[in-house]
Amino acid sequence: MRLKDLKVGTKVTCEIRETKITDAKIQIENRWYYICQNEEDGMSANNKLGYKYSWCLSCLTNDEELKEELAKCNVTNLKIIKKDIMKDAKFGVTWEDNLDQTDRLDPTEFFTTKEAADKGIAELLEKFDVTKDSIYLFEVGKVYKATRPISYKLVEVKDRKTKVEEVRREDEK
Repeated sequence: MRLKDLKVGTKVTCEIRETKITDAKIQIENRWYYICQNEEDGMSANNKLGYKYSWCLSCLTNDEELKEELAKCNVTNLKIIKKDIMKDAKFGVTWEDNLDQTDRLDPTEFFTTKEAADKGIAELLEKFDVTKDSIYLFEVGKVYKATRPISYKLVEVKDRKTKVEEVRREDEK
C-alpha cells in the first residue's frame, strides 16, 4: 500500500482489531488519515464522510510511516477497492452539499438499477445534511458531443462511430 494512493474518499476494505471492514473510505484532515466506517469507534474525524465512526492512522508523510501506523493502530489487510464504476452504471445521483470548497468531494454516485439509485437517495437523506431539492437523479448513457466549438452545440450520441462520421461529413461542408 502506498500513501499517495490514499486520497479523500478512496474506498477501502481492511480489518480493525480483527473486525472485518468491507465498507469504508479514507478521510484526510490536516494531514491526519482516518478510515471512516460503521464498525469500530476510534479517534473521530470532523467529517466522517457519512459513516458512523472513524479510525485514526495519525499524521502521515511517507510509505514507511503508513506501514508503521497500520501496525500500531491494529489495522491489517488495508486494500483499495478498485472498481470500474461506469462499466455497469445506468443511473447516477448527485447532490449539492454544505462543504466548503477545500473539503468538497465530487458528490456523485452511480448505480446499476433505478431501485438501487432510489435506495442511494434514501441513504443520502438519512446520512447527510441534504434536502430532496438538492438531490438530482440522472440516467447514464446519454453521451453528448460538442459539434462546433464556437457555439458549443450539443447533440445526443446514440452510436458513437456513426455520429463521429456524420459530424465529420457535416464539418466538411
